[in-house]
Amino acid sequence: MIEEELLCRAKILVVDDEPANVRLLERVLLSGGYGEVCGITDPREALARFDELRPDLVILDLHMPHLDGHAMLRLVKEKCGPGEYLPILVLTADSTRDAKERALSGGAKDFLTKPLDRMEVLLRTRNLLETRFLHLALQDENRSLEAKLVHQAFHDPLTGLANRALFRDRAAHALAGVCRGECVSMLLLDLDNFKSVNDSLGHGEGDRLLGVVAERLLKATRGCDSVARIGGDEFAVLLEGLQHDEDALTVVGRITDSLRTPIRLRDREVVISASIGIAHARPEDRMDELLRNADVAMYRAKDEGKGRWAVFEPSMYAALLERLGLEADLRQAVERREFRVVYQPIVELDSGSISGLEALVRWEHPDRVPGDRVPASFIGVAEQTGLIVPIGRWVLREACRQGREWQLASSDRAAPTMSVNVSARQLQDPNFVGDVASALADTRFPAERLILEITESVLMSNVVSSVERLRELKTLGVQLAIDDFGTGYCNLSYLQRFPVDMLKIDRSFITNVAHNGGDAALASSILGLATNLRLHTVAEGIERADQRARLVALGCALGQGYLFAEPVSADTITELLRSGANMTASPVEQPR
Repeated sequence: MIEEELLCRAKILVVDDEPANVRLLERVLLSGGYGEVCGITDPREALARFDELRPDLVILDLHMPHLDGHAMLRLVKEKCGPGEYLPILVLTADSTRDAKERALSGGAKDFLTKPLDRMEVLLRTRNLLETRFLHLALQDENRSLEAKLVHQAFHDPLTGLANRALFRDRAAHALAGVCRGECVSMLLLDLDNFKSVNDSLGHGEGDRLLGVVAERLLKATRGCDSVARIGGDEFAVLLEGLQHDEDALTVVGRITDSLRTPIRLRDREVVISASIGIAHARPEDRMDELLRNADVAMYRAKDEGKGRWAVFEPSMYAALLERLGLEADLRQAVERREFRVVYQPIVELDSGSISGLEALVRWEHPDRVPGDRVPASFIGVAEQTGLIVPIGRWVLREACRQGREWQLASSDRAAPTMSVNVSARQLQDPNFVGDVASALADTRFPAERLILEITESVLMSNVVSSVERLRELKTLGVQLAIDDFGTGYCNLSYLQRFPVDMLKIDRSFITNVAHNGGDAALASSILGLATNLRLHTVAEGIERADQRARLVALGCALGQGYLFAEPVSADTITELLRSGANMTASPVEQPR
């Protein structure tokens, strides 16, 4: 419904060569409440008056000298903008059908037959003006909707920041200035451990955190900088008008400081940090290259410990390409079964007898001589890509299969235990417990002889889920060991919650254990703790006889290290088991 006040403010232009008709229409319209009525008797002046008035309604006589109504219709129509609805009410004494059709086809919206009736004039005027204002309102609404859609197309709905599309466009324009000597830098930020906020507090609180981060980025940057959210927890900042590339670090410092302030989420304070990659634009850079460089630098910062920043250097990209090549080779290695398992003896420190074996994976890389790659060179990539799951599944099966062979060959004595390392990705895999059960069932290796080793840091990263998964594994009858114990800050209360059977003392505490210093005291404390909790202990990384002697004196029963043997092939282990070798006599090396 159109408001009466709006109708009364309508501008009406009356064009008729008869002054009496003009005065009559002016009086009728004024009596109807229309206050802005302009009457013209010379149609040649009407066009100029039309431009001044920009009327909402034109009442036009068809039969006039110098310029008739049909010509006026055509000229007025030319003055209207595209899609504009301007109602023209035609006055005519000719009531024939042809006259009406010609007027309507020429642009008229309605017509009145002379002589004029007051009520008819007011009714037709009101109808046409209502249609005019409804059309204008619809145009305004469409323009508003269009502006809203355009904003949504180029802005992030959660934070209101520019989205990836708008950021790319702004960056492309900024790069044009680099050729003129302007300094442009791009920052790429990835929030560290954001997933843990979503997992623990819910996605609603995670979204609120992203909103707070967006606000802080806007306050920490300059008003002329473009700030965008380009992914889930990834933000980007475009810095233009810098005096020097190094000036970008000032902005990075402000951003880092702003993020240090705790954020209150669901009655708890959360401190968030970001890994920031910085790329300085060069004249030859294209937008995609600049964004890629910032991304590469950001991942370098994350690899160096998170909460850090790194400036892109070409060597970083070369390292990335090498990593991608390693990942591709690793995927093929899984398919081609290029892995093998070697075994390091776990020895009774007092007697030198082999008590158990630790299975360790090696990659027989076809492009290397002699071909082996040790885990340190590829396990990190396997963990990140998830390939550690199929690799670990194969190692577990192979170790159980080989362990079963040694069990069958040692009927007159106890078969050695088999220790297999479990990565964080494997422990999180919902199928892992089933994989262990399947490997035991298929190989018929005794569950009580299988020891699954899990590093202390992995267990401490999520205590609740770790305890639950360990309990599921214990139902299979396997033994559990905490590997690298002493490095993950596992206190007594946590240790009592983990259903483990063994602690493997990290090699860092063994190096100086022979001396009466801090390492000896720590080793003694761990051994005392294990005794109180009725846990077995294994000392890792024993390389010297004095270390072995000191550990025996401290009450440590088991150990492994190069003093006894480096990881060797299954055939070598078979000979050692068959001969009943004393591992303290001389170290065993892998045949070359």
